[in-house]
Amino acid sequence: MAGECSNGSPCEKGREGMRTKKTASATVSLIILLLGIVLVIKPGGTLNVICRIVGFAFLLAAAVLAVFGFGSREEKKQRAFYFSGAVLAALIGIILIANPKFVISLLPIAVGLFVIVNGAINFMQALSIRKSGKRWGVHMVLAVLTILLGIVIFTNPFSTMELLVRIMGVILIYDGISNLITASRL
Repeated sequence: MAGECSNGSPCEKGREGMRTKKTASATVSLIILLLGIVLVIKPGGTLNVICRIVGFAFLLAAAVLAVFGFGSREEKKQRAFYFSGAVLAALIGIILIANPKFVISLLPIAVGLFVIVNGAINFMQALSIRKSGKRWGVHMVLAVLTILLGIVIFTNPFSTMELLVRIMGVILIYDGISNLITASRL
């Protein structure tokens, strides 16, 4: 009958497929959980490793561009373009590998500058609101807080980046645990 489950029947194959999904889901969840733990415990080291991996990818891209430059039957301008790209990619790769902390610190500096400028714009807007006779106190407080936050990010970029990585780690830990709970119910 259609409802019977015996060895080799569709019912048994369905259970086997469900076990495979459960195992795969649990494995991925454990990897996510472990990655989250590593990000929380060693955020700086993790960033350095990521930076170096990206650096090696740039070196690989430089090698590929150089090979295209040598092997190209294109005109000199295009070969020069390949070689220029190879040199640029190699320089970026070397910088990423040799000094990842410097590169990592650039992102929060840029974000800090952006937040400071945005806070200054908000400050000017708060002054405009004040001139119009509307309530402006909350806008001014928010503008000043935004500027101060930007200054904190700008003056302490590496710690800011490590904090962001730790937050990502906590999120991954939560995601891994919630996925494990879900996988256990499959």
